Formats: sequence, C-alpha cells, structure tokens
Amino acid sequence: MRKLFTTLIVSTVLLIFHLSSNNVMAQWTSIGPEGGRVKVLCQSSTNLYAVVGEWFSASQLFVSDDSGNSWSQVNSNSFPSDVRDMVSLGNYLFVGSGIGLFRSGDHGLTWVEIATGYSGTENYINHLAVSDTTLFAAGTTAGLIRSTNYGNTWEVTNTGLDDTFLYSLAANNSVIMAGTGDNLMGVYRSTDNGDTWQQVLNNMQYYLDGSYYDGYAPVITSLTFNGADVYAGTSESNGIWKTSDYGNTWVLTGIEATGFATVNALFALNGEVYAGSQGGGGVIKSTNDGTSWTYVNDGIDIHKTISSFKALGSSIFVGTSGGIYRTQNGGSTWVSSHHGISAQKSTNPSLCKIDSYVFYGSNSSGIFRTSDEGTSWTMVNSGLPIDDWDLNSLYSTPNTLSAFNSISKDLGDNWSPSTSAGSAGYMNSQPWIEHNSMLFCVKQMDAVGVYKSLDNGINWEPANNGIADPITSYLYSIHSYNSRLYLLSSSGVYVSNNDGATWVLGNFPGFTFWTLNANFYATDSVLFIGLSGSGGYRGIYRSIDNGANWTVVESNFSTKKIIANNNKIYVGGTVKVEITPGNFVEVNKIYFSDDWGTNWSDITGALQNPTLLAVNDSKIYVYTYKNNISGISASGNDGATWVNISGNLEGTLVSELFFINNKVWACTMGKSLMKRDLNDFEPPVQPIAINGATAPCSGSQQIYSVDSMGGVSYTWQLPAGWTVLSGAGTHSIKVVPNTTAGLILVTPSNEWGNGPIQFLTVNPIPSNVAQPGAIAGEASPIEGASYGYSVANQTGVTFTWSFPAGWTQTAGGSTNSVTVTAGASSGAISVVPSTTCGSNTASTLTVTPVLLSTLKPAAFD
Repeated sequence: MRKLFTTLIVSTVLLIFHLSSNNVMAQWTSIGPEGGRVKVLCQSSTNLYAVVGEWFSASQLFVSDDSGNSWSQVNSNSFPSDVRDMVSLGNYLFVGSGIGLFRSGDHGLTWVEIATGYSGTENYINHLAVSDTTLFAAGTTAGLIRSTNYGNTWEVTNTGLDDTFLYSLAANNSVIMAGTGDNLMGVYRSTDNGDTWQQVLNNMQYYLDGSYYDGYAPVITSLTFNGADVYAGTSESNGIWKTSDYGNTWVLTGIEATGFATVNALFALNGEVYAGSQGGGGVIKSTNDGTSWTYVNDGIDIHKTISSFKALGSSIFVGTSGGIYRTQNGGSTWVSSHHGISAQKSTNPSLCKIDSYVFYGSNSSGIFRTSDEGTSWTMVNSGLPIDDWDLNSLYSTPNTLSAFNSISKDLGDNWSPSTSAGSAGYMNSQPWIEHNSMLFCVKQMDAVGVYKSLDNGINWEPANNGIADPITSYLYSIHSYNSRLYLLSSSGVYVSNNDGATWVLGNFPGFTFWTLNANFYATDSVLFIGLSGSGGYRGIYRSIDNGANWTVVESNFSTKKIIANNNKIYVGGTVKVEITPGNFVEVNKIYFSDDWGTNWSDITGALQNPTLLAVNDSKIYVYTYKNNISGISASGNDGATWVNISGNLEGTLVSELFFINNKVWACTMGKSLMKRDLNDFEPPVQPIAINGATAPCSGSQQIYSVDSMGGVSYTWQLPAGWTVLSGAGTHSIKVVPNTTAGLILVTPSNEWGNGPIQFLTVNPIPSNVAQPGAIAGEASPIEGASYGYSVANQTGVTFTWSFPAGWTQTAGGSTNSVTVTAGASSGAISVVPSTTCGSNTASTLTVTPVLLSTLKPAAFD
C-alpha cells in the first residue's frame, strides 16, 4: 500500500488549495456549578432579568423568557461593570452602576450612558426607582437626579433633601421615599414628583448597645410599599419600621426582624411582606402587617445575602448570594430557578480530586461535588457555616477535605471541626499533610512546634527533636516528598528522613525571618526554594543533596510558583527592572531551566503580565492580565512560541488551572468552571475518511468532505486540472473534476502542527463521449461465416452493438471489438458509445451478406 500510495503521488500532478481563515475555533465549555451571587432582579413585560456578579467587579446580565425555568446570558460588549440596580420603564431597561447610568432599548443587547444635565465629580448610581413615568436615580456627588423623558435629559432634585447620600429608594405613582444613611436622618418623602422633599422620621429611634435614641433614625437600607403602608429596613439590628401615613408616624414592627444585622431587601405582594438579610438569616415574611415575622427559607440552599425580590405571574423570585430561587406558595417552599446561570466565584485554591470525585469551592455557595466531570453537581455543605461566611479556600489530602476550620472524611457528605493541632503552614488552611500513613502539621502560636498524629488526627504529639528552640522559632510550612519531610522555619530548612523523629538543619545562606515566606518544590533529583521578596529577600535556591546544602541559582527572581516537568523547571514571579536610574519596578516573568536550575532563560516573550502558571505533560499554560485584558496562552516548545487558547474565555478572570482526565479546567472569578479538551492543543488527528464519489463524472459538481474538527483548517490536494468552486481551507469542498485520475488528499492542521494525511483514489468518468470512428470490418460477409468488427477504444466507455436480423454476436460483449456470425439479412451494424455520465451518436456500417444460395460449387476438371 505504501508503494502504491507513493507511486500515485509521484505520477499525478496535484493542485493544492488552503485557506486557514475559515476554520471554526474550538471553545471552552461551561460546566457549572450553576448559580452565583445575584445583585438585582428586574421584570420587564414577561421577561425576567438578573444581574449576576461580585460587587465592584464585572457584571453579567441574564434573561429568562419562561418564568425563570431557564436563563441565557445577554452578550453585550457595552453592558457596564459594577451594576448596582436595574429597573424597566416603557420599552427601556435602565441600570445604575459604579461608572454611571445606562439605558438599553433592545432588551439589553446594547447600552448607552445617558445621565447628563447635572454636575458632579463622580457618577456612580446606587439606586433607581420609577414613579409613574418619572425615573429617579440616587448616587453621584450631585445627589438625587430625575428624568421625565426616559433618560434623555436629567435634572438634580434635592430641594429639602438634607442628606443626599441615599441608601435606599422606593416609589409608587404618587409618592417617592428616600432612605438616608450614616447621618441618621431617616426617611425623606416627596409628594410632588421630587420637586421638594420633607424629612419624615417621627417616632423613629436609633438603637445602639441596648438603648434607643430619640431624634435619630437608623440607617435605612431598604424600602417598599405595601398598599398605603411603607416599610423601612435598617442596619445594625434596628429591625423593620412601618408607616401607614407615608412617614408622618413610624412604628417598629415585630421583634423577629431585629435578628437581621441588615435588612437588605423588602418586597410586598397581596398584603404579604417579605424581607431579606445581608450577612445571614435569609428571608422572613409577615402576613399580619408586620406584627410578627416568620422565617421562610425552606429550599433556599444559600441565604447568606438576599439582594432582591421580584414577582412574575403567580411566582415570587428571590436573588441570593447563591443564585435565584422561586416560590409559588408564598414562601412555604422554594426551588432553585437559575438553570443556565453559571456565575460562581472560585475560591483559591478551588479544585480538589479524591478518587473519582472532583470538588469545587465557590466563594458564595460553598462546596460542590461531581463524579462525571461537571455534567452534574451536588452541593456538600452540611455542617459548614456557609450562610454566615464566604468560603476562601478548599484543600484536600488523599483522604480528607478541609474548608473553613472543618474537615470531611466522607467525600463532603458530612463536615466536623478540624482536630488538627495546627495547619500545613502559614496562609494555608489545609489542616495537615499526610506522610507515610501519618499526619503532620505545624503550630505557629501557643506551644509552637511540629506535631504528628498516628491515629488519623485524633491525638497529636510533638515532633521537635533537633529543632532549635521551637518555642521562639517561627515555623512557616511543612512538606512531604518521597521518604522525607521538609520544614521551613525562621532558623532555616530542616529535613527529617525518619518520619519526624529527628530533624537536621540544612545550610541555607543568608536565611532570615523574612526569607521563610517562600515556595518549596521537590523533585527526585533536586529541591528548590523560591523566595517571594518579603523583606527584600528574593532569588531561587537549589539543593542537590536532599536539603543539606542550598545555593542560589537565580538572584533577581521573586517567586510565586515553581513547577517541574521531568528535568525542566518553570517558575513564575517577578524580576526587578530599573526603568530610570535608581527607579525599579517589578515585572511579571516566566523563567525556564532545562538543566535542573543551573541556567535560566526568560521565556515570557510577548506575553503581557503573566500572573498564573501551570504545566501539564510537555506544555506550559499561562494566564495573563493587564489593563483589563486577559487570556490564556500555551506553549509546546518551552516558550519559544506562544499560542493564544483563550477563545470564549478571553476577558474572564481566572484564578487557577487544573488538569483532570485529559481536560484543562479553568477556575474563574464569576463564571464558575470552564473546561477544554487537551487534544485541542495537539496537531489534529487523521480524518476518518473522505466522503465523495470515487468515479465522478467529468465536468460535474462534486462535494468531498471529512468530519469537521474545531480549530482545524484543511489543505486539499486534487488531481491536475480539477477546479475548486468553494470551501477551500474547510472540511468540505465543492469541485469540478476533469478526466484526470489520481488521489484526493486532505491535511488537517491547527496552530500546533499538521495531522496525518487522509486520501481517496478517484477515477473520473468522461461525460463527453466521442462518437466512434468508422466501424472496421467486412461489409460483404458470407452468410454463416464469423467476422470481427471494431471501433477505436475509449477508456471507461461502454459500447452497445446492434446487427441486422439473424446476425449473432459471439464474443466481445460491450467492448469496442466484437465477433459475430453473419446472417442472411442486409442492413446496418451500429455501435453506441456510453458511460454512466452520458452517450453519443452511433457509428454505422452498411453490410450486404453474400448468401450461401448464390454461391456456385467450383468446377472440376
């Protein structure tokens, strides 16, 4: 086959067609977990909108057109960051943000900044409210502004408003209520569409340390109308206040509401009032005009922060720090209603793997578990204080998960307080390390030292033999590699090769208290410590004798991460660069060594501010971020060249990269997890087969194709004289063949190289069959004798012969040459040339047989 393949290529002149710009790039896939921190909900006609994201950071807009059953992201390049409130008015959507007030007239696809006509040095907008057709916006250094023409023009409307830094805003069609903050001025009211304002705090009191203070009002954090009643939520456990005369007098509602540190959101529907907390508590409800409140959190997984309520049809929706929930029975039960929203903020670190399970840490929603690579997730927070605190990190040893100050030894099903005597090290909430079936940790305060457990963390004993004065030392971190333990301390680097029974101090030049803020990395041959710059100490140090002695191998590097891949070492961090005499700046760099750290090369290249480094097999992966531009690049040649693999992840903040089951997982800061196949970063595989006719008609239009692969372009090679009509560079081409036989070849390629060639042998059939020339043969045959008749041969052509009556064809079939037995009839012999692609006019020969009856016997002498 190889000989035939080579011969065909050499003997056929090929045309090559290639156009790489038509390929479809492979993309990252969002794999959840679903949910995320909801900042505000908005209803417009039958659509629900949700703004999701962290405060003071990028915001994402989602829309649901099926009553919250599913959501899709509204992809808009003009949607502002740090959105703080959202309302609808007429056919428009409005958002207030940390950078101004914006309007959309096309359901959120495009946004235009609109707030003009007022003065002020800052243009942040914290709160929005609609009264009839007037839009009010609270924020800016100018105070409260309003628009009566859908945001086309604005005017300041502060008359009588003594405190213009508003904490809340609400309106019905005739009254606007504004809540003030730290100046304790309470609520202001306007009954003339904002022209004038009147302070209304009669009977309100400020509660502090067990005492109520007349003449002062609490910070008013939320407001809502319930018919003719107005409810005001407060901070500092000052409860919920109510007025039935638009603020002329106020009363404190049920004492249950004072259990909320801050009443972050208020909502009323059909005479029932709902309140949501910030900082724990969830949702409470009153059905008796605020006389009493009851908790209604059943089904809300995460209710640490309640940001917003909204009603649509018979459903009430609540936005929380974990997602969106819906009730159709007045809050008795809630169900999650955020399918399609994957907007979790990852902890750091955020991914762990135990056996076949992957665990993910979300800052606002806690811990999730998957056994199918993210197809489905289970929340595993039982026993964790996730409704009181944000989660910052998630760690694991081979058998134990750790989060907050708790551990789980049953794959997250249950959590209990950590039994560790300390931790794995400074700024590391992992409770211990596992080493030779034992647990080790360091304690940095009160009975400082190394501790060891032989019974899986139930009991701990000191393991300080050889450590100089551990009480006055600072123990930074403990590490395990192969049979040895390594301890980084303010005295230096200690090594134990007997499970902590004794420790030996290595020789580390210039080691001080500050240098212990370091990164440690071990390989089978070499140990590395990268100093992080604390106290001005920096550099990469190496030991080739298991930690007994250390030497500096790079002195100008401040290390953030060290990774080894076989004998290759990669470090990420910063170097000090002198930009002007005496003025230095730290510049992010990636350094590389292929001789165990003896020599180093800067492989940063054109990468802009690399901040995250990961290595898998033979490739380096780097996340870059500069001037709000971010992305991921990879290199398969140790940084000689870099390929941008960001795709649809471009612009997304990424905190970590993990490699699981031949996939790279990106932990994001607001888009949960995204995953991509590592095969995307290899030359493409060989296409399975070329689809198309092997015997096409010359001059016809034919399509040849292979299965499409994302991010791949295709180079096609055709027999000489064939014409490409369309599709060059793609997986499918349209061509016009001529009569030249040969091979069709296709080479798949991407930014990582060319894949194996696939080929198809083709033998075209002529469409324009020539009329045969004259039929050669006897025109006066003798009856009963055998004769041959033929025409010039044509490749691939079938010849259909016909003869006078009584003639018999005995050989030749439908070839160009036949044998017949002549009959007695005269007439024409004809032959018609044809192929599966067409035919032509017959050629004929008139024959007149010599009849046997006319022949006379020869005379004999």
